[in-house]
Parts: sequence; C-alpha cells; structure tokens
Amino acid sequence: MNSSSSVVLIPAYNPGAELSTLVSELDAAGYKRIVLVNDGSENSEFFPVSQTGRLVVLSHAKNMGKGAALKTGFQYILENFSSDTSGIITVDADGQHLVRDVLNVDAKFGRDPESLVLGVREFDQDVPFRSALGNRVTSFVLDKAENIELTDTQTGLRALSLKFVKQTIDLRANHYEFELECLVLARRQGIKICEVPITTVYHSNNESSRFRPLLDSVRVYSVFSRFLAISLASFLIDIVAFWIVFLITSNVYVSTYSSRSVSATINFLGNKYLVFRSHSLTRIIWEGGSYLCLVFLVASVSAFFVQHLYKATNLNILVAKVIVDISLFFMNFFVQKHLLFKWNKES
Repeated sequence: MNSSSSVVLIPAYNPGAELSTLVSELDAAGYKRIVLVNDGSENSEFFPVSQTGRLVVLSHAKNMGKGAALKTGFQYILENFSSDTSGIITVDADGQHLVRDVLNVDAKFGRDPESLVLGVREFDQDVPFRSALGNRVTSFVLDKAENIELTDTQTGLRALSLKFVKQTIDLRANHYEFELECLVLARRQGIKICEVPITTVYHSNNESSRFRPLLDSVRVYSVFSRFLAISLASFLIDIVAFWIVFLITSNVYVSTYSSRSVSATINFLGNKYLVFRSHSLTRIIWEGGSYLCLVFLVASVSAFFVQHLYKATNLNILVAKVIVDISLFFMNFFVQKHLLFKWNKES
C-alpha cells in the first residue's frame, strides 16, 4: 500500500472512460487525496468517479485551459492540504499515465522533495507523429532559448513541491504552455529537474490531445522574441542618434556614448519590465548599476571596433556600426538574461 502524502491532481476536459479506471486504480494504490478539475467538460464522465470517497471534484463553468485547471487545483490543495502534504503529483486524464509510473515518479520525489520530477516517455517509432513533432520542437526551443535539456518537455506526469507550486500560480499562461512555463520557472529558480522513465501509452493515436506543436512551442520562445523587439527599437534609436551626433562632432566615441545613453535607458526599462519581467524594487539599484556598467563596456567595445573597422576598410560609418553591434547582440542578451535580470522570488 502506498504511504505517500502527495496529493494527486488530474485536470480533465471531456475525458473518456479511461478517467474512471485511473481514479479507481489510484484509489486502490492508496492515494488518500485525489483532486480532479473538470475544465468545463461537456460529457458526464465526472459523475461516476465523483462517488469515490477520496476524491474531490472541482469544476470550471467553461473550458479555461489546462494551465487554468492546474492552477485551480494547486490553489485548492494549498488552501486545504498544505499542512500534511509533501507535494503534488499531476496526472493526465486520458489514460496515458500508468499508476505504477505515478508511484515511481512519487518515489523519486520522496527521495528529492525539493526537485521537479518529470515522468518522461520514449519517443520511438510507435509514437504518433504530432506528439513526436511537438516534443522535438519544444525540446529544441527550450534548449536554445532557456538552456533546458530534457527528454520529454510535454509530459503531464510531474511531481512538484508545494513551495514551487506557490510560485507557478502567478504565471500568466492558462493553456498548454503553462506546463512549459513551469519548466522555465524551475530553471530560473535553480530547481533541480529530474527525469524518470515511464511507459509510453497512447490511445487512438493520441487524437484527444489538444497540443498545437507550432503555436504552443512558439509561446515558449516569447522571452527571446520580446528581447529581440525591444533590442530592435533601441538599436534603431541608437543608430539615428549616433548618426546625428557624428555629423556634428565626427567623433566615434562621443557619438557612441551620446547615442547609447538614450537607447540604453529605453532598452533597460523595456528589458526589465517587458522582457524579463523583473518587477522587484529591491533589485533595481543593483540591476541599474550593473546595467550601466554593461552599457559602458559594450559601448566602449563597440566604439573601438567601429572606429578600427571604419578606418581599415573605408566602410560607411553606419555600416561599420551595424556590423559591430549585431555581433555584440547575442553576448548582450545572455549577459542580461543570466546575470542582470535573473529570476528571483521577489520578481
């Protein structure tokens, strides 16, 4: 008999008969608390399973998305079970997760209760194309945009600590991307992400899945996209200001520092509040001072190479500046992302 104090959370939208079986097996395995969130379903599968004594059924009046269903369940568990619960195990309602795998993920979490434990599938030749494609796309995006290397980024079988769950409720995402945002949040908070192999199960070629491989993956890439937009606007302002000052002074360094003082202010505020969403007032002095140092360093490097490239090749001064500043763009992104605006609990 399972002795875990973890609460099982199942978000469900128009579930099939597999849900009743899943709840019955979890009950038989000894889970004392199972929270099921009916996310505006149009069928009646919730009625038979609601007879189980250990089960709590929460309902949305309309379909709000998997992320919203998970957050509803998280909030309920935090308010009602936090005093005697070690963590939360999320399980999909479509029968893809076997109870023995739920127990294995829970056991791993019990040995490392501060970690985020994922039950990961093997994507072999028997996996439906759209599921394999979706996993490869999101894995690639997470790796490149957030430096997160995972075997299965889409798995709904997860074990989370209550401490981490409290942080996830404030995430804006309410649909499938919520689970991806949780991975990003864990990475930024330095939470260890563990992977436990599980059995790969698909029913009816996974036709019930609501995952949209391209659209939902693009949402993970939003941080870099916002950074790119703010950087482009700042870059254009910087180029215009540089050209105006250079026409007056003919001095690369004076033009660079003058234009950068304007564009850097816009860039700092945009990156802090719109890109990395670091709203902490207690960090603004450190962030502002660090950003000022970074701006001075990058501006000096830019001016040095622009001047030498301009003199060595006889390129137009604006062309030389564009070449140099584009080369410095990616270095600037990673320094800001990992040092200046690093995610913290106050953000």
